[in-house]
Amino acid sequence: MEKANPLGCEKPDRTSEAPPWGRRAALVLLFIVAAVLLGSNLGAKYLWQDEAATAVLGARLMKFGKPLAYDGVNLITMDHFAGEDAKTIDQRTGDPEIAVQYYADHGDFKHNTAWIGQPWGQFLAVGVSLKLFGHNTVAARLPFAVAAFLTVVLLYWFVRREFKDPLLGWLTAAILLANVFWVIHSRQCRYYALSSLFLLLTLIAFTRWQRGRAWGGLLFVVTAWCWFQVDFGSFFPGLAILLLAATWAAWPRIQRVLYVGGVLGMAVAPWVWYYELANRIKPGAAPWVDRFLLNLFHFNQFLIPLLMLLAASVLLAMRWRNLDPIARLILFVTLALLLAALVWVPAVAPYAFHRYIVHLAPLAALCVAWVLSEVTAWIIRNRPREEWRCLIAGSLAVFVVACPLLSTPVGALLRRVVPRTSPPGVVIRPEWAVLYKEVFAPDPDPNRLTVEALARVASAKDEILTNYEDAPLMFYTDYRIRGGIPCFRVEDSSRVPPRFLVYRRSVRFVHTAVFNREITRYRWRQIRSDVPDVPWGNIPEPEFRIRADPSSAPPIVFAENLGSLRPEDMHR
Repeated sequence: MEKANPLGCEKPDRTSEAPPWGRRAALVLLFIVAAVLLGSNLGAKYLWQDEAATAVLGARLMKFGKPLAYDGVNLITMDHFAGEDAKTIDQRTGDPEIAVQYYADHGDFKHNTAWIGQPWGQFLAVGVSLKLFGHNTVAARLPFAVAAFLTVVLLYWFVRREFKDPLLGWLTAAILLANVFWVIHSRQCRYYALSSLFLLLTLIAFTRWQRGRAWGGLLFVVTAWCWFQVDFGSFFPGLAILLLAATWAAWPRIQRVLYVGGVLGMAVAPWVWYYELANRIKPGAAPWVDRFLLNLFHFNQFLIPLLMLLAASVLLAMRWRNLDPIARLILFVTLALLLAALVWVPAVAPYAFHRYIVHLAPLAALCVAWVLSEVTAWIIRNRPREEWRCLIAGSLAVFVVACPLLSTPVGALLRRVVPRTSPPGVVIRPEWAVLYKEVFAPDPDPNRLTVEALARVASAKDEILTNYEDAPLMFYTDYRIRGGIPCFRVEDSSRVPPRFLVYRRSVRFVHTAVFNREITRYRWRQIRSDVPDVPWGNIPEPEFRIRADPSSAPPIVFAENLGSLRPEDMHR
């Protein structure tokens, strides 16, 4: 006899499931939706700053064997404005060697300019794709979209196998696809999708190891090492939780855990040294409390409602003895990883960007789906037909992913102390409109328009002065780029003056005085353009995507240099 669950119902009889053809049709539909959401219009918008930096470093990895921050022409840095030393900025805006030395000492890259700001896995993925499919936007984003699609497929397979429940697997994958900002981040040329994929693969290998299956420990080491190589920021708390869970499950016979953990530690240690992770933490751009509250808002609004997280924790405690030991361990680890991120991210990250927790979306989807499955089992306790279970669980899932009401109580409180957060919506989550624009009707793209405007008037190897979004110009053009957050070569007098100016007045996080000083040395002829003056291009962050309206922004400052204002400056 089945044991009654804590909500007072019998576990549903899985032998009464819907016909196989119905499940297969639903699964095929799910994967078609995943392909459309993750793959449509990947090239409609050009890469924005962070994406372009990743793509440039990937291309340089293929060319030089290392992702070089400086190729002798253009410089990529961490763009961490809060960590910039404003007192020394004037000493490094002219001589490129001084600037390169400063950022090497700063820890953005090594003294041979090999990049260590992030691990190299994402650069390898994009570099290979660019080599195979050409130097273009779609090729840059393709490996990450594929990784996200694989995450959806593997999540379904993993949940179905370990929980022996096809509906729970389908619900989990569907809820993940309904996470708008996971989809948007996964379409970016950035590590986000790879981090989700290798976190999931590591959890799958961990489960295999805990079940005592062949090669489980080795697969755990391999997948965890790959996870480290795409996102060392999330790797360390995740590894600590997994090894502690393995120790707890094996106690007191922990020799195998120590062995597997030791092998993984030895595999990772050389790269910990190479990436200089002891010096990786940067000064925060805001007080810890502010970062914590904003991270909490992102968590509650766009990852999993905190009320749902609380419900999952309570249900797990109530169902503890009735669950399969491995299913119980998976749920425990999932909750622990989610809760750890609430503290870990504001402690180590200089900003509370949603991108630092978006890789946890598959785990959040599992939590939500499991709670809905349990609630559904209680509702149909007297009518244990699979059709009713599918209908009720699906309806509950639609409510959770489409309506913000579960997030509203906590979100409303947080918005009082973190007022710049995005509006949570009333009946429908506002991010659904963002997803529609992202996939089917993209907004005007400032980076594409900028590149196209320059192509009409500039020549190869021209000098371009820009205060931000300098990396996209490096990826799409052969121009020599001055400026960006590091003000690289803004006042370089060893070469010809900049021929064109691309200036965003909306950007407030650069050394504006340096740009103003250089701009006022010359006479400029403004060129009419339809490039909207917004700080970023295709940035995935919720605050900027929900509130942004590029169509209403004034035009960017786009001008051609007509020469020096003073005769004595003509030689500069």
